[in-house]
Amino acid sequence: MKTYELNCEVFIVPNSMCYLEHLCVPSFRERVNEICQYNGVDTTYDTPLFQAWFVGGDSDNMGDHGFRVGERTFGAGFLKAYLPAELFFHKNEGDVVTVHYPVDEDTDLTLNCRLAQTKYRYKNYGTFEECFRKLYQALCYRD
Repeated sequence: MKTYELNCEVFIVPNSMCYLEHLCVPSFRERVNEICQYNGVDTTYDTPLFQAWFVGGDSDNMGDHGFRVGERTFGAGFLKAYLPAELFFHKNEGDVVTVHYPVDEDTDLTLNCRLAQTKYRYKNYGTFEECFRKLYQALCYRD
């Protein structure tokens, strides 16, 4: 298997968290579900997700603008903005969380994501863990 690997930074876009079932476009929901399962997250309709922003390589917005790793270009939209909350429980500002993305049957993308909430545009929401906790609690109370 060919693996592309990139170190990047991630921060939370502090919209509300949502459940997998709330992603309305079926193909988008299926891709996020695939990413969750690829990372060992057992998914159900109520798998909690949060919206993430990726900065790394040659891009300040990897999700919307795409990015390069070595000779490979990953286009806009390859990284889905929603990540499973489960991978980020008990993680703190500055920690590194590894997220794997299936590219095709022979290729994998590994992102080593440093949590960097206080470096970017939503820094007034606190550290990564503070922002994450607020959004997760709001999701739980909403139910």
